[in-house]
Amino acid sequence: MADLIPKGSPVFCKSQSTAKDGDIAVLEVFRLGTICRKISYDFEEGTVTLKPLNPEFTEIKYEYDQVKVIGIALIR
Repeated sequence: MADLIPKGSPVFCKSQSTAKDGDIAVLEVFRLGTICRKISYDFEEGTVTLKPLNPEFTEIKYEYDQVKVIGIALIR
């Protein structure tokens, strides 16, 4: 998210437990911890793909029950 959110910058979030496809969300991820990623759902597979906006990181895919939405990033 380096271009959108510079490293070390605070991120303000709206606290909520759901996210839409394409939202940038703060997430609690099983065995990974708390991260901020763009979220994409695959309803047929039952998975969530977490897409970084920083090319130094890779996409990761999880089952629905391994990802908990904490909030949605408020970005202008």
